[in-house]
Amino acid sequence: MATLTVTSKADSGAGSLRAAIALAQSGDTLQFDRSLANQTITLTSGQLAINKNLIIDGRKARGLTISGNNQHRVFDITVDPNFNPTNVTLRNLTITNGKTNGVGENGAGAGIRTASQSQLLVENSVFKNNYANGEGGAAIFAGWRSTTSVINSTFEGNSTSDQSARGGGAIAVKSESTLTVADSEFTDNLSSLGGAINVLLSGLKVTNSTFTNNTSKGYGGAIFTDGASAKSDGSTSGKIEIDNSRFEGNTGAGQGGGLFLFVYSSDQVIIESSTIINNQVIKDAKGDALGGGLRHGTGELIVRNTTFADNRALSQGGGLWVGETSPVTLYNSTFYGNRAESADGKSGLGGGITLNNGSSKTRITQTTVANNYAGFMGAGIWGGGSTTILTDTLFADNRANNGGNNWNINHHTAIVFTDGGGNFQSFNPNPKDTKITAGVTLIDPKLGTFTDNGGAVQIPPLAGNPTVTAGAIPIDGTSLTAPSDLVAKAISATQVELTWADQSNNEIGFKIERSRDRNNWTVLTTTAADITRYRDQGLTPNTPYYYRISATNG
Repeated sequence: MATLTVTSKADSGAGSLRAAIALAQSGDTLQFDRSLANQTITLTSGQLAINKNLIIDGRKARGLTISGNNQHRVFDITVDPNFNPTNVTLRNLTITNGKTNGVGENGAGAGIRTASQSQLLVENSVFKNNYANGEGGAAIFAGWRSTTSVINSTFEGNSTSDQSARGGGAIAVKSESTLTVADSEFTDNLSSLGGAINVLLSGLKVTNSTFTNNTSKGYGGAIFTDGASAKSDGSTSGKIEIDNSRFEGNTGAGQGGGLFLFVYSSDQVIIESSTIINNQVIKDAKGDALGGGLRHGTGELIVRNTTFADNRALSQGGGLWVGETSPVTLYNSTFYGNRAESADGKSGLGGGITLNNGSSKTRITQTTVANNYAGFMGAGIWGGGSTTILTDTLFADNRANNGGNNWNINHHTAIVFTDGGGNFQSFNPNPKDTKITAGVTLIDPKLGTFTDNGGAVQIPPLAGNPTVTAGAIPIDGTSLTAPSDLVAKAISATQVELTWADQSNNEIGFKIERSRDRNNWTVLTTTAADITRYRDQGLTPNTPYYYRISATNG
């Protein structure tokens, strides 16, 4: 495998990039002379066609730009002369001002277009101000059954035309493909579907990346997906995975201000350790405005350790809107300050979450739903039912405007959900309002100030914040009555005080146990029979603890 050096910034001729591509053999590497650092190669005679396996690396010529001159696609990656797919790597390049004028795939991929079954790796590169008039993917359009990986790269100001049925202001991926994005930034990209990324019937994995101020004139301000696997009939399965990523200030129309993740019955969407903040969905021509942060549908949705904050929908689901028959798991996550409200503030359902997934099971565990707002009802959650199970979850200070009426109802929810235990609900704004579960504990949550430090968003608890759950049990095989009215109150960041009422007259004491997971219990102490108060000290702040107390006579 040889290494060829580009020495000229000319469009063609000796030493040019175009000449080097023509001279190279499959498997060769093209590099650039240091004299080309901060220079621009401007294409004047058409796109650069690649029909062989190549590595093109601008590392030695830092700041090198390849411009389509607002007239041409920059790279067109095709099959080789024997019609075999190709494998191309592009590193340390800036690709700018690519432009396509055709329709369909002829007008796709102004920065890069890849053929079916090709492999493309992009590293440490910048795509800026590329424009695709056709199928979509202004920076990169990946063909059928392709494999595309993007690492440590930036996509800024790329856009597609309104006639593009596919969209993807930065990247569009055709069916039966995979797209992997890591450590990358997407800013100010624009499209008709998926302001930054559009994926059709293909797998997607995004890690350690940011999506800021991207806009879709249709669904999915930052990302639009239609299926995660080859077929939409459920006969195949795939995944959409988003990990440790941030979506901020994106705008969509109709559905999905930040993300529109629609998959099929056998597919799965997993969002983990991410922040979805300050996105909005406005109304489309049909009048829809669903899911300010995320609109999800059909396949399974799993959200872990993720924050939805300050997102807005002009109709339903300020933070999250779930539809079709999607089973949902929300774990250790936060929905804070999201709003579902019309322009006049009098309509809007599900400030934090709207569940429109029928009888599909929804599990919400160790999650905070606080300070959300709805113009009509259900500022915490709208929808759901008996198949919605809440466990160790806090609803606090959610407010519904009730259409401007003085009803003062359905602030947190309009439905009593199934109780998994350990749930808390604030007195505010109405202590007699609908309870989120029949066994919920009403409290003053004493939440601290919402903070956003650019990473995971936290609502720190103040002293008195209930980070504990408690219950009383009898000892099997005894005639003792279990103690009642057990209250566990965090009196500081490291101390919990337990109080209970004695309901038996023949015990010799009370056994106090503590757990971190409600499966493994540790005996803290056994008190005397006349003691109904105990203080547990030296705890770890912001950590859930579970307590149980039993009367014992031996």
